[in-house]
Amino acid sequence: MKSALSLSLLLLVVLIVYIFYSLRFPYLNGLIYQKIGWDHDAFTMFNDACESNNTLGCMQLGIMYNSGNYVHKDSIKAKALFERSCRLGAGTAFTYFKNADEQPQDFKKAFELYKEVCDKQD
Repeated sequence: MKSALSLSLLLLVVLIVYIFYSLRFPYLNGLIYQKIGWDHDAFTMFNDACESNNTLGCMQLGIMYNSGNYVHKDSIKAKALFERSCRLGAGTAFTYFKNADEQPQDFKKAFELYKEVCDKQD
């Protein structure tokens, strides 16, 4: 009886901690949802993260739009999300921005973004 009560209490604490952290870390939850195949939930979490100016959330959302994973493929929207991620400081997003599908290369803009990201690293 005592062990069942302890287990119930432990599960309740774990659930409360999970709910608390899931609200604070939508990007990480998006990765978890994506890994288990819950693309709708992953999209929602990445979108929430991006709206909160999370660099990696914007990048992951851009990847979804660029690949057409769960959402309709939209290279223009993907490129805008990659640019936002770059401007927020994610240097990795520069590569995605530069290589976004179906978009003509805008080398001047790409160079400006690259320079901006590099300057932030100093």
